[in-house]
Amino acid sequence: MKNTPLISIILPIYNVEKYLSKCLDSIIHQTYENLEIILVDDGSTDACPEICDKYAKQDSRIKVIHQENMDVSGARNTGLANVSGEYISFIDPDDYVAKDYIGYLFQLLKDNQCDMAICGMTFVYEDGASKTKINSIETEILNSFDALEFMLYQKKINNSPCAKLYKRELFDGIIYPLNKRYEDLGTTYKLIMKCNTIVIGNQPYYYYFQSKNSIVRSEFNSKTLDILDMVYQLEKDVLKVYPNLINAVQSRILNANFFVIRQLPKKKYKNEYYKIKENIKLTRIDVLKDPKSRLKTKLGILVSFFGISMLKLFYSLLNRVYFVKKLD
Repeated sequence: MKNTPLISIILPIYNVEKYLSKCLDSIIHQTYENLEIILVDDGSTDACPEICDKYAKQDSRIKVIHQENMDVSGARNTGLANVSGEYISFIDPDDYVAKDYIGYLFQLLKDNQCDMAICGMTFVYEDGASKTKINSIETEILNSFDALEFMLYQKKINNSPCAKLYKRELFDGIIYPLNKRYEDLGTTYKLIMKCNTIVIGNQPYYYYFQSKNSIVRSEFNSKTLDILDMVYQLEKDVLKVYPNLINAVQSRILNANFFVIRQLPKKKYKNEYYKIKENIKLTRIDVLKDPKSRLKTKLGILVSFFGISMLKLFYSLLNRVYFVKKLD
C-alpha cells in the first residue's frame, strides 16, 4: 500500500460499548489498508475507553485520544486537529461499514477527480432487518451549486458527515460548531461550497444503525432550537454566493421550522411558538408551489393548514413508518 495515500478515519466515541467492537472490526478489515484510525473517546463512562485501548494494542494504525466530554462536535474537531492523512472520513461508532467502503470512496474520488465522494447507506435495524435504496445511476458528478440544491431539498445528499470521503484541505478554516445540536447541518454545506465537483456512487456501503429509540424523537429541550440558528446562518452564507438557490433554502428553512414546532411545548415557549408558526405561514405557499420540493414537505404543508396538532400527528405517523434515525 506504499503507493496509496494515507486516509484518516475519525470516530467520535461516547458510551457505545455495545456497538463499538463491530464498528472497529469493520474498519480494521478494510481492503484499503493505508489508514490512520483516530478514536476520540469523548469522556465515555462505560467500557469504551478500554475497548479503544485494546484495539490500539492490536493495530498500529489506531490512535486513541481520551478527553473530557465535549460532545460530538468537540470529538470530531479533536480528530481533525490530529489527522495526518490526505483524505478524511467520519464513521459513527454505532454504525459499521462494508470491507470495500474506503476503497470504493477513494476510487470514486480518484477516477472522477472530485473533492468529495459520497456512497449510499443501508439502514440496519435492531431485529436484523435492513433497508437499502439503490440509485439506478451508478455514479453522478455534481458541481457545488447542484450538490447544495440537492442537499437543501433533502434529496440524494444529506447533512451527515458519514458515508463521505473528503479531501483534507476542505476542512481548512472549518470546524464543527461547539455546544450545538445539529452540528452537521451547520458544517456540511460549507464543505460542499468549497468543492469544485462531488461524486455520488450508488453502492450502499455505509451501514446506518437504527435503534428502537430512533422511532420516537427525544423530548424537546432548549438545544432543539439550535437547528434554527444553523439553518438561518446557512441561509446567509449560501445566498451570498448562490442567490439563485433561494427556493431550495426556503424549503430547508420550512422543514427546520416544522421539525421544531412539532416538538415545542407551547406553554413554556410561547413567544418562540408563535414566531415559528408565523414563519411557516410566510413561506409554505411558495414552497408548496415549488416543483422541486419533495413530496414529504408538500404533504406537511397541506396538513399544516389544518393546524399544528395535525402537523404533529402527521410527522409522528411518518416517523414510525420510515423509522428515521436522524433529521435528514
